[in-house]
Amino acid sequence: MRVAVSGYYGFGNTGDEAIALAITRELKAAGHTPLLLSNTPAETARLYGSESAPRMQPVGLLGALARSQVLLSGGGGLLQDGTSARTLTYYLGVIRLARLLGKRAVVFNQSVGPLSEAGGRRVAAALGGVPLIVRDRGSLETLRGL
Repeated sequence: MRVAVSGYYGFGNTGDEAIALAITRELKAAGHTPLLLSNTPAETARLYGSESAPRMQPVGLLGALARSQVLLSGGGGLLQDGTSARTLTYYLGVIRLARLLGKRAVVFNQSVGPLSEAGGRRVAAALGGVPLIVRDRGSLETLRGL
């Protein structure tokens, strides 16, 4: 099964790249084909020995999701609007697009928040019915409050 993986990959952030490496290794070990959405897809494909697609090019993003059976959104601190509403808009948009294409979406190993009131409403609307695995108790409480 091909699994598209959405995160902050291809920006040279050591923590996020470690997450990409771990997710890629685990997916491969389970017999799946990871496809990482990346800012630098050629470099990401080379580093992790996996498929990769451009995260910010609509045609490339759409093609990657269309070729995949599942979207794995994670990990890290992606679902927040404390630093920028654009971050939340992007990651929720990827999840929505995958769901519109009939793909299963899973939020994996993420923290949720901080969220503005409007951001909280957006997260609640976008993630209804999506399996969620969070990495801390604060995120769990944030989701319960939504």
